[in-house]
Amino acid sequence: MDVFREFAQLMADRSVEPQLDLACALISHAGDTRYSVESILAGLDSISNNTVALDVPSMMKELFSPRSFVGNSIDYDDPANSLIGNVLETKTGIPISLSVIALSVAERKGFSMFGVGMPGHYLCASLGSDGSPLYFDPFHGSGPFSPADCRALYEGLTGLANWSTEFIGSVSNRLTIIRILANLKSIYRRKGNVEGIRWVMRMRLAIPEVAAVETTEFARLVRGSN
Repeated sequence: MDVFREFAQLMADRSVEPQLDLACALISHAGDTRYSVESILAGLDSISNNTVALDVPSMMKELFSPRSFVGNSIDYDDPANSLIGNVLETKTGIPISLSVIALSVAERKGFSMFGVGMPGHYLCASLGSDGSPLYFDPFHGSGPFSPADCRALYEGLTGLANWSTEFIGSVSNRLTIIRILANLKSIYRRKGNVEGIRWVMRMRLAIPEVAAVETTEFARLVRGSN
């Protein structure tokens, strides 16, 4: 399988919401070929099949605990934390990759959930019985959160006093995928890993709205590493 071509086809049409688990599996295989796309999707299927929860809060407690998936606070900057294949094996990840696990399992269970692109700390959410959002933080294994809890988390993590309720609005699969690749790009830059930056940039250039602003940057990278 040519994962770059498959990813480009998946992301080509901006009017169509891409399949989140498939996109993340393609990204994961591009970053670590030990984990095939098929095995990653099968792994998510298996988790769903073995999850007995009957609603989202119960599912989150079942999936995110010391006995299951946890946040990797020891080596947060390890790029493997962003690759779903690795996360499924190690059961550790960062907020956005753990949220992808939650969203993927919820979809398989028929539960309604959505991603929440809070700056600095991605969350996921569902709607409660009264129609108000219930927010979850898989990284800390906690929730549900209220909007006030989300604000406290944001301010505690960032030290900033610029809170906006827009920070906890839902985000599309497409923006989630772009954010995962942006995280990887930043990590590889900090580590000086040119090969890592190269494959991530190839993925990013398959996204039309990203390619519009990063094509020149990638060309400079290629010239500089030849």
